[in-house]
Amino acid sequence: MNERNKVNRSKQRNEGGEPPAHELWRLTHQKKDGSWGSEQSRQVYETIKDKLEELASQPCDSAVTSTPEEVLSLVVGQRSGYVRGRGCGPKPPSKSAVTTATIAGLKPK
Repeated sequence: MNERNKVNRSKQRNEGGEPPAHELWRLTHQKKDGSWGSEQSRQVYETIKDKLEELASQPCDSAVTSTPEEVLSLVVGQRSGYVRGRGCGPKPPSKSAVTTATIAGLKPK
C-alpha cells in the first residue's frame, strides 16, 4: 500500500497556490465546454474583470489599490462569518474582535 501511495502522489500535479478570486469564480461557475452556468455568473465575472482592468490602468501612486478578493466582495457582496470563494475553511474575524481591536488601537498609551 505504501508503494502504491508513493506512485499515486508522484502522479498528482500541484502547480502551487490558489488562483486569484476572479479566476476561482470562473473555474467554479463555467462549464467544461466554456459556457456559463447562468447569465448572472457571467455578468459577475465580466464586472470583476472590468474593475480589475480599471485598477490596473491607474497610476501606481494612486491611493486606491484593491486585491481580486476585495473586488469580488465588492461586486457580489459579503456574508457575515463567510469568506466568499473559500468554502467552509477560513472565517473572517468576528465583528466583536474587530471592534475590540479598534477600541484598543484608539486608547492612549
